[in-house]
Amino acid sequence: MALKPGWFLGNGESYAMLLAILEKAKWTPEVDLSEFPYEGCRREICEILTDELLTSGFEGEWKVNHRGGLIEGLIDIFNPYV
Repeated sequence: MALKPGWFLGNGESYAMLLAILEKAKWTPEVDLSEFPYEGCRREICEILTDELLTSGFEGEWKVNHRGGLIEGLIDIFNPYV
């Protein structure tokens, strides 16, 4: 497992999930995640995370599950509009 970079505000579980989601989406970043990504890159990451949230982040009646809570936290970290 890759070491969590210092800029990453989430925990190790969140970082491992981020890497797995990006790998699943076949995302090939132009930047090294050892540094905080630039705005356009963060926007792409948020789009991927939002897709993943909608497919695996909810239980019945749109109740956020554990995975969804972690994904929402990742979206908060990468949201370029905050």
